[in-house]
Amino acid sequence: MKKNILLILILLIICNDSFSANSTATPEQVVKKLVNAIKLKKFGENLSPADLEHNLKMTRIAATCFDLERMAKTALSDHWDAIKSDIQQQLLTKIKDLVIKMAYPANNPDVQKIQIVYKGQQINGDQAEVNSLLIIKDKELKIDYKLYQKDDQWLIYDVFSEQRSLIDDYRKQFNKVIQTYSVEKLLEILDKRLEGK
Repeated sequence: MKKNILLILILLIICNDSFSANSTATPEQVVKKLVNAIKLKKFGENLSPADLEHNLKMTRIAATCFDLERMAKTALSDHWDAIKSDIQQQLLTKIKDLVIKMAYPANNPDVQKIQIVYKGQQINGDQAEVNSLLIIKDKELKIDYKLYQKDDQWLIYDVFSEQRSLIDDYRKQFNKVIQTYSVEKLLEILDKRLEGK
């Protein structure tokens, strides 16, 4: 009985450490919290209400690891000031949803097979970088997370895959759509991406 109680206490400590507020977490712990939330997602065609609730909780946990507003505004920085406030809010919401969809895939059970090797963290004032190696199916991919400290919390504001910035890629894509077509066209494209089209 005492062993069971001790085991439960240990599990609670582990869980609280994994999913605690970012205010007490190091940059690497924030990244690990994100990865844990992704890997704990449940997949399948006939998920129970409890499974769906669990996935919603994991999505919320993943979202707390990012500064989604900063990411969205940076991706639109070339045009932000010229966009009407009501359209700004629509774009912010859709880009936030897109980042979470990217970070938290809807129907890819292979994410549970991913191995992550953490290569360390570098902290310079209120800026930090966490280096990692993603291994899946004998393939290796270098993933670097950029974080900054906001209100005593470390938050991810960009992700680099083989030295390519996610936010720079978004900015180039969005800039091209707005310059070639319009902001309204970008909203339409974002809707289609979020719908998986």
